[in-house]
Amino acid sequence: MPCPFLSVAALLAIFQVASCQIRGPADVTAEEPAAAHKRELQSNSYPNFIDEPFATAHEAHAAWPRDLKVMPLKDEAMEAEIARIVGNMTLEAKIAQMVMVAAPDQDVEGITAERGYSLGNLLSGPGAHVGTHQPEEWTAQANVYFESAAEQGDVRIPYLWGMDAIHGHNNQPTGTVFPHNIGLGAANDTDLMKRIGEITAIEVALTGVDWAFAPCVANPQNLRWGRVYEGYSADMGTIRRLSVAMIKGLQGDVSEDGGKSYLDARHVMASAKHWIAEGATEEGIDAADTFLDEEDLINEHALPYFDAIEAGVGSIMISFSRVNGTKMHGHQYLIQSVLKDTLGFDGIVVSDFNGHQFVLGCDVFSCPQSVNAGIDVYMLAWGEDWSIWLQNTASQVRDGTIPESRIDDAATRVIRLKARMGMIPTIKTPNGPRPTPSERAAVLTEEGHSLGAPEHRAVAREAVQKSLVMLKNNDNVLPLSTDMRILVAGRAGDNIALQCGGWTVDWQGSVENTNEVFGDATSILGGIKEKNITVDFSYNLDPADTNGTYDAVIVVVAENPYAEVAGDIRINQTISFVHIGGESDNWFDLEVLSQARAKFPDIPLITVMLTGRPLYSNQIINLSDGFVVAWLPGSEGGGVADVLFGEKNMTGRLPFDWPTDPCDASTNSGHYGGIWHIGGGLPYGYNRTMKELPEHPVDKYFTCMKFKSDLIHYTTPAPVDVGEEENPELQEA
Repeated sequence: MPCPFLSVAALLAIFQVASCQIRGPADVTAEEPAAAHKRELQSNSYPNFIDEPFATAHEAHAAWPRDLKVMPLKDEAMEAEIARIVGNMTLEAKIAQMVMVAAPDQDVEGITAERGYSLGNLLSGPGAHVGTHQPEEWTAQANVYFESAAEQGDVRIPYLWGMDAIHGHNNQPTGTVFPHNIGLGAANDTDLMKRIGEITAIEVALTGVDWAFAPCVANPQNLRWGRVYEGYSADMGTIRRLSVAMIKGLQGDVSEDGGKSYLDARHVMASAKHWIAEGATEEGIDAADTFLDEEDLINEHALPYFDAIEAGVGSIMISFSRVNGTKMHGHQYLIQSVLKDTLGFDGIVVSDFNGHQFVLGCDVFSCPQSVNAGIDVYMLAWGEDWSIWLQNTASQVRDGTIPESRIDDAATRVIRLKARMGMIPTIKTPNGPRPTPSERAAVLTEEGHSLGAPEHRAVAREAVQKSLVMLKNNDNVLPLSTDMRILVAGRAGDNIALQCGGWTVDWQGSVENTNEVFGDATSILGGIKEKNITVDFSYNLDPADTNGTYDAVIVVVAENPYAEVAGDIRINQTISFVHIGGESDNWFDLEVLSQARAKFPDIPLITVMLTGRPLYSNQIINLSDGFVVAWLPGSEGGGVADVLFGEKNMTGRLPFDWPTDPCDASTNSGHYGGIWHIGGGLPYGYNRTMKELPEHPVDKYFTCMKFKSDLIHYTTPAPVDVGEEENPELQEA
């Protein structure tokens, strides 16, 4: 979900084919030319490749399963009471349950007082603040919302408040920030994953929020995609195992103790996302088109959703992308016919941020096609967009464009999840009535929980330890000894913002966030210093910083933070580390590494790379005696130090292929080409000497465009012999 809390100028700079629409005058029917043009780009990029039978069919293909064990089982008494409540609501009140607005930006209490009914849902995107951003202020605001919800007949229906807690409570700078999913895929530990979900739920609950927009269950297929790091792996078994573990951690296990822990006060609602196949768009372009037949769609992208439904996931978020030419936000076949009618999902289908506006014939104010497609909750965070949308939707029900039964279904689903969370006072659940936000926070605090609690950070540190992947260790230079004198160099060696990446404090993340912003978090340098090791640090190998005699040099290089489309690598641009993300910064990293090799030719040089995806790095690897991928480890850089100095073994394994070809963007080549495939990675003590890798042009003028006389033509080389066989296939830790 993109963040609504940026300036219009910033959003326009980031998006060329945007996932957010700049709002025009509050005119119910008028359409801005810019909106029409942008929607034309979104909807008609492939006008001749629309699979009409696929897009408009009413009965699901036989390949879709019809026997999923949908959990939790429906309770007849609960369903009857929900039907009674919905039956007593006005049309506008029912549609209001489908609305999600920005909090605390909107005057939610004022809306309730003016209209006599409550909006159903609240949204705080990354960068949202309540007061001075202290957890107590968030909880106090949540209490206000809880108490101000309107009664519908004889029942008060509270709000659901949601947030992008995708690698911990990442909106809170002092919270525990876990490695991004790509690192957790490298760790591949389901027990760890469940504990991460539990801690995330607790920290989110401490701020009064009930809904986490996680996990992302995508199967990324192209390294050019700017959201690769949000996926666990290109191995379907890994995606399925870790997704279920995360859902159970966030929500509680619906199958244990009669469901007493499921969606109780210690847990929050999860959201499996993004339905469906957003990781397989053409050329890895975010929000573009995916072309697949249904059996491939099922086998390559739908399986994690089957597991999520059987684990009782409360919501599923729709993708910005298209499938076979049809925008997913208007794909009635895949949402209503498949997800709801065939798979039996009875939770909430939620849009991505203003995603409905890109459906052909729609804008942010009106989209009956999307409502009829089966979406239940709409993120309408800006200004009065929600009010105009609600008015238009009510009119479309009254004129027969939208069946009122579709509105009843949406309101029923929203209230069903609120009931399962103990929010509806007339409905009993195994977990009992949900306490107020302040009561819930008080109980958790009494148990010793807090944002960034030491016990929480210990789990995040464990995740970092298990996520590191070593691709080179010539002469067994690693692990290092604590008796050594060490030089740490590079802009990422003491930079927590670079460790955390995008979706941290802000939507895109920011290198402007200093280490102090992150409270008790630890940089990689800080983690080394914890061990009482003699260590110097140099940002740029200034002679004044590097006049000692060292036993080893660690250079930390990094991608700059990004999120979603801002991280896309352009079509035909190489996937080389040195000119993606922040071009000048990546060249600076390479220059520091080259200088380190020249200045210290006879001592071990170890490179640690912080990255949200595998990248062509042959030149960097050749300069290094040891090469370790730390992904985006989050707030606990000490976990990197623990492994580099041998307190923990090097157990992480590649969740995606690692390219040795600057134009091979495949995440799972099936062992064709390259040398590092899914499951690759070296443990300590593995006697292997890597031969020098071929180095291909990496300047910004080198592209992957073929058969163009004015561009360099590149042909994929044969696989490179590096000495010995790589490690066995990816296995769960």
